[in-house]
Amino acid sequence: MTACVKTKVIDDVEIIMLYGFDWEASTKEYIGTGVSPLYGYSEQADTRENAAYTSQSSSIQGITSQIQHKAPFQVETGKLTSVLFGEEVAQIGISDILQGGINEMPDIGENASSSNR
Repeated sequence: MTACVKTKVIDDVEIIMLYGFDWEASTKEYIGTGVSPLYGYSEQADTRENAAYTSQSSSIQGITSQIQHKAPFQVETGKLTSVLFGEEVAQIGISDILQGGINEMPDIGENASSSNR
């Protein structure tokens, strides 16, 4: 019996490394931005570019779903290093984002999410 591991080419995946969330009171929706480095596009120059995908939804799951549709490649969040919260969303509370969104992302390691609480 052999084991098969699904291979992912780094140039064909959007790895979200930073999320930012805020609250839009007039529409009562979250605004979310995911930032991903662009690998393979700037190898001739010695600079790295980043791609930012912004979306608005009433839920965190809606934001991540819309970001998936905007990105040219499959979105992965396994390398998430930072999550930023705007002042408005911090005033209404971030527990919905943490418990209903970020902690339920299956590709974020258990140790990464629990060590930053």
